Amino acid sequence: MTDYLNWQQAVVGIQQRINPVLRAALDREDVSAALGLLQALRSGVVQAGEAPSRRLLHLVNLPAGSDINRLLVRIASLEREVRELRKRLEDVHDETTEPYL
Repeated sequence: MTDYLNWQQAVVGIQQRINPVLRAALDREDVSAALGLLQALRSGVVQAGEAPSRRLLHLVNLPAGSDINRLLVRIASLEREVRELRKRLEDVHDETTEPYL
C-alpha cells in the first residue's frame, strides 16, 4: 500500500511541475498552430493509407476496419431493439397473468 502512495505522490509531484510549463506552451499561438497542422497531417496520412488497404482487403473478399465498425454499430442497434422487445413482451405477459382484484 505504501508503494502505491509513494507512486501516487510521485505522479502528483511531476504533474504539478509539468502542468504550468505545458499550459504556457499550449497558450502560445505558434504551438497551437503547429499542433493543428500535425493533426491534419496525421489524418491525411491515415486516410491515404486506409484507402489502398481497404481496396486490397475487399479484392480478396475480406472485411476492412470500416466494415467491421459498421457491423458493430448495427449489432449494438439490434441488441438494443431486442432488449426493448423483450421488455415489451414481459410487460404484456405480466399484464395478462396478474390476478384481477
